Order: sequence, then structure tokens, then C-alpha cells
Amino acid sequence: MDRTIAALILAFVCLAVPLSGQTFSVALLEDSAGAEATELSNAVLSGCLDQLFYAGFIATNETIGRIARPEFQSSALGLQSAREGYVDFLALVWIRYAVRPSDPPVRYPEALAWRLVRVRDGSALAEGFQRLEQYESGTTDERTERLSRLGRGLADLWAKTLKKERG
Repeated sequence: MDRTIAALILAFVCLAVPLSGQTFSVALLEDSAGAEATELSNAVLSGCLDQLFYAGFIATNETIGRIARPEFQSSALGLQSAREGYVDFLALVWIRYAVRPSDPPVRYPEALAWRLVRVRDGSALAEGFQRLEQYESGTTDERTERLSRLGRGLADLWAKTLKKERG
């Protein structure tokens, strides 16, 4: 009898308390004037999502797109679709790829910009820009792993930023 009452109380509490996690969307955009490198962008995106899941976020992504740098500066970029998807936070990542002439040609990320946005009010919580080192050597798998680590590093920075904001 006591177990039944305890089970009913536990069930009631579980049903009464809404379960929710913070949702996070990552939109990765390649520079429309640079080389296209979807497989490399997927590696960055995969690293971001892995780290966000590890940090406890419910993470999703948008389809990789192509956009010019001035368009990336728009404060409204990606907000409408994030709001429609009931997302709490949006990370916008813009990458410009270059091609090193070789046989076969090697694509590498040349520059990266990012912005972390609270979707509710559209406020930018953090942003950054960096020029990236050209990878002198390495197989496609090695470059992909480096970019995955880059994505994990970005997502770790975003998670730390949100942790500071929450106090």
C-alpha cells in the first residue's frame, strides 16, 4: 500500500513539472564568393552538435547555405525560422573557404565568423571572427577531424557563454 502511494505521488510530480531543455540551433553558412566545401562544413557542424549534446542542449541544425559576408551581418538572419522551430538559442557560423592549387585541389577554411543569439529577443550574446591557419598537409580525414575539433571548440565557447549568463 505504501509503495502504491509513493508511486502515485511520484507520477503526479512528474506529470505536474514540465520537462524542458534549452534548445539550440546551428546555422552554418559558407561564403558565396568562396569555394564550396560542404563536406568540410559538415565536419564543423558535426563537431558543434556533438559538443552541444554533450553540454546538455537539445541541438539541431539548419541546412548549410551560402551567403555573402555583408548579408551575414544582418541582425535578423535566421531568427524567423528559429522562432518557428521554438528554438531558445541560435548560433550562426560563416566560413570562407579557399582552394590551394595542387593536384587534386585542396579546400581549406580561410576565415570564420560566428554570432550567438537569444532567439526570444534577437539579442546577440557573443560574436567572434578569426582567420584560420592553412593546413599545410594532411589527408581529407585529418582535415575533417581538425574541423570537427574546431566545431567542438566553438560549441564549448557558446555553452560557457550561456553558463555565465545564467549565473
